[in-house]
Amino acid sequence: MDSAIHTAWSTAVARFFCPDTELFYEFVYDDTGKAWDNLPTLADIHSAYPNPCGWGTGMEDSVMNGGTALDALVSSDELYAGDERKKFADSVFRGLLRCTASEQSKGFVARSVSPYDGRSHYPESSRDQYTHLVYALLHFYFSPLSDSEQRARIRSVLTDIAEKCRREVTAENDFNMLREDGTVGKVNKMWSDIGTHEWMRLPMFYLAAFAVTGEPDYEKLYMQYRDAALQNSVSHSPEQSRCYCSLQMQCSLRAAYDYDADQSFRAD
Repeated sequence: MDSAIHTAWSTAVARFFCPDTELFYEFVYDDTGKAWDNLPTLADIHSAYPNPCGWGTGMEDSVMNGGTALDALVSSDELYAGDERKKFADSVFRGLLRCTASEQSKGFVARSVSPYDGRSHYPESSRDQYTHLVYALLHFYFSPLSDSEQRARIRSVLTDIAEKCRREVTAENDFNMLREDGTVGKVNKMWSDIGTHEWMRLPMFYLAAFAVTGEPDYEKLYMQYRDAALQNSVSHSPEQSRCYCSLQMQCSLRAAYDYDADQSFRAD
């Protein structure tokens, strides 16, 4: 198992991690190429081709991948601390921050950015990207791997995401986090008529902002949604769900478990 884990990790870094953007891409066609060799052109990205999420392009899940990698590095460091883990965690962290730099919509998290210019991206994100980012940043923030400057950046990012939720996740927007251009997308709904594995995401984002800032408004927003979110989560069936859905649900539940001080709620 140890050998398999290291082989998987080294393969992911060698073939999917781009040093220029410090992001993990996808969509390798052969046994030797790099994942970013066949990414969309800048013209394709700017015209949202083939779709606003960039699905099927290799640029659709860099934040999910990077969030997963950063979380793995933090967990690994708890067992085997070392300078190399810190160095690579810093790199993955910088890559994730690239995806939070929108000037058009504060709090928007792009799925990825193009290695051709280091900033072009598709206009629609997803609650899944946000979930992996928020959980990884929380885990990194409270770990020995992060430094004071990084923690300040995390406070800023998590605050921006919470404020985006407060601003946009309303009945008028059908409870969606909006695309970068302010329109309603396909996979950003955060409340009401969502899957069992998705209910804890919105309160998790508010709780994350509270955990790193101590601002009581974020705790109030978290409490506003917390109990209904848990009640709507308990009927989740992993056997009838795709594995990534249950993983993301675990991230949101674990964040609530770790940063909610209510022992009764934690037990539930």
